[in-house]
Formats: sequence, C-alpha cells, structure tokens
Amino acid sequence: MTTIEYELIDEAGRVVGTRRAQMSITSAAVPATPVAAPVAGPKYQVIDGLTGSVVGTYSCLKKATRCVDRKDCEHGSYRYNVRRVEA
Repeated sequence: MTTIEYELIDEAGRVVGTRRAQMSITSAAVPATPVAAPVAGPKYQVIDGLTGSVVGTYSCLKKATRCVDRKDCEHGSYRYNVRRVEA
C-alpha cells in the first residue's frame, strides 16, 4: 500500500487543508497496450478556379468549405472550389 498526501486549495490559491489516501499500485493494473499509428484520411484542397492553383489544404471538408465560402465572399463571385485528394 502506498500513502499519498495532497493539499486542498481554495479558489484564491490558499492551502485549506491536507488529505491522505492509501492506494495499491501494481504494474499489472495497467496493461501494456500498443498504440496504433494514426490513420491518414483524405485531405481537401481549396482550388482557385481562375488560376488553378492550390490556395489551402484542410483535413476536414467543413473547414475547406468554410474557406471557400469566405474567399468567394471576398472575391464577390464563385471562384474557389474544394477538391478531395487522398493523403
């Protein structure tokens, strides 16, 4: 058994009191799980319709669409598109 002592702190940051707790810590309590590599999903590119150049790359369709809407409003007409590309 392991005894842990910790302080109680109020909203102003002052120590109000202390508490003690006893815990049983073993290495078998936490199984070793392998961490999987993150899966690379599709990416979305914002394309300028006049020049064909890539203006930005986003991981979410929603973010890419918002970028297109914002840039179209700045330009005053439909100029930008979203294209899906595999990462």
